[in-house]
Amino acid sequence: MKSAFGCIVAALAFAAPAHETSTPVRVGTLPLVTCKNHFILDEPCGPLDTTIPVPTAIAVDARGNVFFSGPNIVYKLAKDGVLTRVAGNGQPGFSGDGGAAVDALLDIPFEEYPERQRDPIDFSELVGPLAVDAAGNLYIGDAYNNRVRKVTRDGIIETVAGNGEQGHFGGFPADADGAPATSVTLWWPQGLGVDAKGRLFIADSTGVLLQIDDAGRLVQLTHNDCGTFESPGLCAPEGIAVNAAGEAFATDAYCRVRKVRGPDDVETVAGDARPDPHGFVFTCGYSGDGGPATLAGLEAPFAVALDGAANLFIADTYNHCIRKVDGNGIITTVAGQCGHAGSAPASGPALVAGLWEPHGIAADSTGNLYIADTRNECIRKVTPEGVMTTIAGNC
Repeated sequence: MKSAFGCIVAALAFAAPAHETSTPVRVGTLPLVTCKNHFILDEPCGPLDTTIPVPTAIAVDARGNVFFSGPNIVYKLAKDGVLTRVAGNGQPGFSGDGGAAVDALLDIPFEEYPERQRDPIDFSELVGPLAVDAAGNLYIGDAYNNRVRKVTRDGIIETVAGNGEQGHFGGFPADADGAPATSVTLWWPQGLGVDAKGRLFIADSTGVLLQIDDAGRLVQLTHNDCGTFESPGLCAPEGIAVNAAGEAFATDAYCRVRKVRGPDDVETVAGDARPDPHGFVFTCGYSGDGGPATLAGLEAPFAVALDGAANLFIADTYNHCIRKVDGNGIITTVAGQCGHAGSAPASGPALVAGLWEPHGIAADSTGNLYIADTRNECIRKVTPEGVMTTIAGNC
């Protein structure tokens, strides 16, 4: 069970599109990618030959291509199994707007502070959120650059939100509502989503959920409610998923998932809002399978996804499992063994597989789930039948 203060200083996360131009990941070209059993420098790495350092956010486009982020880089795993780099060269920094995304600098580290060793929720992890729109554009939460960047299908990168300056927690500028998105000060954007109309949603570490309207201006949908809990806001919002109706689902630091319908129209859809035995205003932990999701314990969930049947999937990160909330609001586990970190076999039942701090999750149109198994440094796929396989990473 964790304190509200521990969450207030904490849990930041983030959560990717089709590109026709990309660069194959090859041995020797990137210090953060190595292939096993490959000795020819121009030989492409296969997805299962490649070491993937701490994959975090993940997304899938309408064609079935999977995108995932690691420190300062974004990869694409095409439906035909070819692994490519689509943004970032692996080095931290900011550059490249107007040019090729593969030559640009991103600043999306995966960081963990020492406090994490004492309190599993007193931490800040920046995971480079991703989103993909229907046109195949990729959006990246360029966290330490305090920007959101867009990569077009022809591989060109540009800034679409944030002016590069850093705001501060709980202090989203009052005059930012209605301002051009690229003029606003952001602080570590850590969650992204796109609705059916192509409108971009941003979870900002100032504690608010934002939307860019059709005119390219920001609309503030929530306020920061850290310290108040029951108010219609979010505390350190993280991963986002948006449904066909334009409703956004966001995880936050109070170990919950909230649904945002519009400005300050917010409700909790998963996570136990009852005080824990120590008197804190909410409960973290693991509980609730088979019952109402609003009475279930979650442990620092970082990401959410929606499938075509409106099921909500939650990366219950520090419970090391993936959970599902169905249309009746009932929560169950669909992958991993909640409460136990482990390593999955190459293939087998998802419910007996081991996951280790999964930070990202995505769903495709046919009901497959894709998991960024962060500490195992692999990308997993779970079929609708409940079979898990490794599709990238040599874990």
